[in-house]
Amino acid sequence: MKAYLGAGLDEISEVPSGQTTKAHDLCNDFAAAVTLAASDSAASWLALWSTTANSNSMSWAGPSGTTPIVGRANISAAAPSKVGGSGIAHMTCTQAFVGVSGTDVAAYMNITLANGATGNAFDVWTVDSNFKIVTMEAYLGQTLMEAYGVPSTTYINVTQFCKGYAPTILGSLPRADGASDWLNLWSNVDTTTLSWEGPVGNLPAVTGLTSISAAAPSRVGGFESGSCVQSFTGLDPSRGAAFFTMTTTSGQSVSFVDVWTFSVAPTPTPTPTVTPSAATTCSTDTSTCTCPPNPPPSPSPPPPSPSPPPTITTITQTVTFDGMDASQYTGDLKSVYDVAYALTLEIYSSAANTYYTNCAVTSSASSSRRTANVGYSASAGNDQAAGAAAAARQLALDPSGLNNNINNANQLLGKSVQQYSASGATQPEINSTPPGSPTSSNNNSDGLSGGAIAGIVIGCVVGFVLIVAAVYFLIIKGSGSGAGSKADDGVSMQPSDVTVRVQGSGSGAGSKADDGVPMQPSDVTVRV
Repeated sequence: MKAYLGAGLDEISEVPSGQTTKAHDLCNDFAAAVTLAASDSAASWLALWSTTANSNSMSWAGPSGTTPIVGRANISAAAPSKVGGSGIAHMTCTQAFVGVSGTDVAAYMNITLANGATGNAFDVWTVDSNFKIVTMEAYLGQTLMEAYGVPSTTYINVTQFCKGYAPTILGSLPRADGASDWLNLWSNVDTTTLSWEGPVGNLPAVTGLTSISAAAPSRVGGFESGSCVQSFTGLDPSRGAAFFTMTTTSGQSVSFVDVWTFSVAPTPTPTPTVTPSAATTCSTDTSTCTCPPNPPPSPSPPPPSPSPPPTITTITQTVTFDGMDASQYTGDLKSVYDVAYALTLEIYSSAANTYYTNCAVTSSASSSRRTANVGYSASAGNDQAAGAAAAARQLALDPSGLNNNINNANQLLGKSVQQYSASGATQPEINSTPPGSPTSSNNNSDGLSGGAIAGIVIGCVVGFVLIVAAVYFLIIKGSGSGAGSKADDGVSMQPSDVTVRVQGSGSGAGSKADDGVPMQPSDVTVRV
């Protein structure tokens, strides 16, 4: 692990005088040279490389994980096509980072591709005494990762590590807990080779897990709050980088970048395939050989398990835009600001110019004096949920990322709506809906409908009347037969109609039950 110091932290006394200014100058010159590379055959870009360093020590891995190009001559030969033909239409330097050795520099870049997609990259350089590049390694943000075809799982793994890393460096120094949560992130494989430069260039590096564990309580921490802003990766899944903004325990806002090498689980050794020997040829005279039995057929593989339904995470948050009136928040303006929010939460793909699967954003605005409060509701699927939640929390601390993405959204959608400045955002409300969760309904699904209840009542009443009638009839039959028979007291018994009226549960004729079935009064007539 290596740490590079950004705003606030680069002011510590260990950083050589003037290095931060030189780092920013190199960052700006590099971005301008990449922008010109297609027109000047990367001549400006090559001019930033050292002419005094040993040629064999010069290398360029762009992006990280590709085979490095070694030697000044090879770098010069590859630059016109690799830099000039990179498809980058414009690059700007966002921030430079430094180490304490005087030779380590890193830069956070904003990039616009020729197709209009926007993204970020993180470049790591070593430089000579004239601040010319000796080695370079590039790490990609999500949009460029997709353009280079880096597997999404690589980026997701680094992002999840980044989100989990930030909480482990919170707390006052020295750490009362011994920084145990931070130490748990280190590999337990071949622990003697572990190395930690915090910050980079602070030599000698702390090596070995024992030494790292001893140094951690007094060096890991000093931050009150903060989060991972963005992660970067390359073609090698064992390499990654991340940009953090933090607030120290004294209230100072700072930033830094960490570059990691991960221990990657080895690929399982495949089970060797046994090649069957040639079948034995047997004659009809079975005494000449022994024929092996036919092998049993291989069992059919079980059908694949169905993929579980996605867990949808919903994020609601209100952002205040200065100078906007809520009545303006419609049409193209609303579309651009929705995509800008989605880009900020990393649930929108700049490369594909669409939302990631199971992701969406809706919004509405209300006016408040000279500002508009835009209420956003975003949904994120399994892969983007953790990153979106962290990005929403970061937005509440610093809305500048959303302001940048309004411009990016304009470019992606081919619009030119007015850019209002986001001056603040509320802490997000985050809720997850697990698979199979019941959804609410306006129907009376907790009990029987009115029509069903009315039907049951009618059935019960009719059944009761029939039973009474049957009993009464049997009694009369037992004491006499035919019309005009007499009971024991001599009273003549005549057939009689018993009529029962059953009223529906609604009021008045023609009322309806909850299920919409018309209910009419019902007459039930029984002759006894």
